[in-house]
Amino acid sequence: MTKSTILVVDDETINLDILYIGLSKVGYKVLVATSGENALKSVARIKPDLILLDIKMPGIDGYEVCRQMKNNSDTQDIPIIFVSVADDTVNKVKGFKLGAVDYITKPFQLDEIVARVQTHSTIHNLRRHLGEQNAQLEQEMSERKRVEKVSAEREHYFRSLIHNLHEDILVIDPDYRIVDVNNKVLNTTGLKREQVIGRYCFNVLHGYDTSCDKHGEHCMLHDVFKTGRPCSYQHIHLNAYGSKVYVDILLSPLKDKEGNVTHVIESIRDISDLMQVQDELRESEEKWRSLTENSPYHIMLLDMDYTILFINHTVPDLTIQMKISLVLSVLLVTSPTVSWQRKNWLAWSI
Repeated sequence: MTKSTILVVDDETINLDILYIGLSKVGYKVLVATSGENALKSVARIKPDLILLDIKMPGIDGYEVCRQMKNNSDTQDIPIIFVSVADDTVNKVKGFKLGAVDYITKPFQLDEIVARVQTHSTIHNLRRHLGEQNAQLEQEMSERKRVEKVSAEREHYFRSLIHNLHEDILVIDPDYRIVDVNNKVLNTTGLKREQVIGRYCFNVLHGYDTSCDKHGEHCMLHDVFKTGRPCSYQHIHLNAYGSKVYVDILLSPLKDKEGNVTHVIESIRDISDLMQVQDELRESEEKWRSLTENSPYHIMLLDMDYTILFINHTVPDLTIQMKISLVLSVLLVTSPTVSWQRKNWLAWSI
């Protein structure tokens, strides 16, 4: 590790030589200045780690050099040790008030100089290192706060999206417990958030006290946790009034960095109205088919290419079917009363 740079300021050459040689031997990089003016120029150019500063010098004395350095933000943290023949308390107090870290009287012992330089140089390096760490920490904290703010804004944005969806959204852990829901779930179940979080999904959605497997139903959640693949299916759930509703369910796995499934997002859409329409359509088709089958007339259902899609039992054989199809083709081409463009098929009775 490179040792510190020391600036020695003294107008007496013999003192400069002693301090230069002694400090250089123990590994310090030593610079010298013979006046206060030269000292300030050197400090502005080099920024030493520590200064040994004589007080009584021609021109600008040591006190003035110290005062100017402490008033400059670029040099105010550089430690200054005064070296002077003045050993009275008044001079020492004045030096400390100006910002010096130590005071050594002349004649000095080289070992004492080296020891004090080592001490204050170490303290200065530690303070500088601590300051750099604090600056880095403040920067990291500032960046962390910025990231946390952005994350909070994103979380609020996505949570708002989820809460305003028209589908029930649940987040379920591997124990089948609900860890999060959107507002639609609360509206559907008629429960409060604290009444849902932590409960088993089969208890909230199906009214079961035990898992679906124990009620003879295959649990699709189990498959998603095991395979890590999403799936969709239809099921029957309970609404806020205890009535059964038909739902379409999409299960999507959430994985950690290692690819392990940690949670499953369950998206539920009520399809009761769709199922009702399908049932009504099925009943209507069955009624129509029953009427046509029991009709005494020959009834056929044709598509736009005049292909026979359906015939009832009164049509005797394929030959008659073909003749009737040919007759209908002529009628459809020539008759102005048939609006073929409005239909994809035509039912004809003879």
